[in-house]
Amino acid sequence: KQKTAYEMQRGLVGSEMCIRDRYQRRVHGDYTAKEKAKLEKDLAVERKKRTTYEALMKKKMSDCAKRLKDLKKKISAAKETFAKKTEEIAELEDLERQRVAMKEELSDLEAQIMKFDSDAKMLKNTIDTTCADESDESVATQCKDYKTQYSDITSKIGELKKKVQSTKDAYFKLQKALIDCVSQFTT
Repeated sequence: KQKTAYEMQRGLVGSEMCIRDRYQRRVHGDYTAKEKAKLEKDLAVERKKRTTYEALMKKKMSDCAKRLKDLKKKISAAKETFAKKTEEIAELEDLERQRVAMKEELSDLEAQIMKFDSDAKMLKNTIDTTCADESDESVATQCKDYKTQYSDITSKIGELKKKVQSTKDAYFKLQKALIDCVSQFTT
């Protein structure tokens, strides 16, 4: 048999004994009407708290789901922007390669013009000095060849100058497109 608190220590009074008695009633389900009413009220409060907590958690879960959906949209938009910027970078790189190639072509054309200009000046000097007296048939034939070469060279120089001008026009259009593309990329 279990000893009572009073039996265990004779100095226990009042509240200590009540604690023991309350414990025994709960174990055996022996409640008073007042205790049952209080327990039912406490249980109702706890149920209400639980319902409120569950509703709050549902709302938080719903909010989290909405935020997750918004974040997924933002990630998708960021991926699209990244893909677009990657395409713009590729376009910029392609335009830059074209610009460099055109600049090299312009340098080559200008070098050719300078060479042909130099050849034309030497040929003109040769014509001026050699062809002063075309009475000799061999000199006349030689002068005719020189003049034909000079005409060909000056014609070639004219063609090259036109090509340089059209290449410069294309170069400046390309440079403007490159500038436009860079300004679009930075926005």
